[in-house]
Amino acid sequence: MPSSSWLIGSAPNMPAQSMEVTAGGDTETIVVAATGDDGGWYLDDWQSSRSYLSALETALETHSRITTATIHLGRDRLVHFAFDTATAIEFTDTEGRDLIGMNGDFASATSGVADTVSRWLWVPDRPENPSAMVGRDGDTVYDETVSVSPGAQSTIVATGFNTREYNDFDFRFVPNAYFDTASDTNNGGQWRAFYDRVIRRFRLFKLYRGLLHDEADTTDVGLLASRLIGPYKLRHTSGPLRFRNEREIRHVDRLHRVRLPVVVATEYS
Repeated sequence: MPSSSWLIGSAPNMPAQSMEVTAGGDTETIVVAATGDDGGWYLDDWQSSRSYLSALETALETHSRITTATIHLGRDRLVHFAFDTATAIEFTDTEGRDLIGMNGDFASATSGVADTVSRWLWVPDRPENPSAMVGRDGDTVYDETVSVSPGAQSTIVATGFNTREYNDFDFRFVPNAYFDTASDTNNGGQWRAFYDRVIRRFRLFKLYRGLLHDEADTTDVGLLASRLIGPYKLRHTSGPLRFRNEREIRHVDRLHRVRLPVVVATEYS
């Protein structure tokens, strides 16, 4: 079973997400609380307090007829649902619905799966090749201004300002299915979709190293703090952003190279 990097994006400043939930013959309004101006939900996270899936699970269990709701991100990249009683979900607000990969409402059932891979998730089916040492968030970059006086015995004065951490990820030989397809330029699971929803919008994301990926395995992928680096945002100074198609084989859209320059960013409060 192959392992891969898992890049999990976030939705900042998400408002409260309301839904009508029917279980055991009763329909009740269920709400996932807003994150606040300085907060945000990751699709999933090793800390339940930052995971939208965990927040949704907790909210659904407030329904008077639902004792246990289990929602997890599978090794197949899809979000899976299980309930102790048949449950139907009608999403009033769509931001959270879109985040988990649902295209519509959840029909009454005791278990089910999202319609598509979330556009806030990218699994390239390849490991990352970082510029920083493996397992390190990034390398320190120093803002220094240096002035040199004239003369044979010059005086050199260095003034330090801010420091930050940079990393550069290089993903080689990414299959077309995980990069982009002409039939659907915003399909969940593809680099183009993740680039559009997370990267170009300078939203926080995290990278989990060496997690199992198997399209036939619905087991919880199991996000581990020991495999985590980040959070990150795209590193970009100014000017337009352009989605880049870099082919590994000239003139053939089969295998691709993805280069991702990042800066280590401050986590949500």
